[in-house]
Amino acid sequence: MTAITTRKWTANPLSTYKTLKDELSAHDSVILRHNRIVIPEVLQKQVVKLAHASHQGVVKTKQLICEKVWFPGIDKMVEDHLKGCLPCQASVNTPKTT
Repeated sequence: MTAITTRKWTANPLSTYKTLKDELSAHDSVILRHNRIVIPEVLQKQVVKLAHASHQGVVKTKQLICEKVWFPGIDKMVEDHLKGCLPCQASVNTPKTT
């Protein structure tokens, strides 16, 4: 938040965000990337879990989550979460080998 408002991007942990600095803004203590909310690291897994609650698959879960929020590595986190979901894995059509 401070880096956005002061335009001073010197802290090393901000390197991921520094490349996007022109796309970020702060409004009422909420950081946005364009019109999507930037999710803090402590909440990212919970956000993915909530977006996946209806077990819609990778593509639809990514579409749902990416409409409203963003964080670094969002696609990989969604994919990894769904790979570990037993109900989703059970419903995937896999070709049978003979």
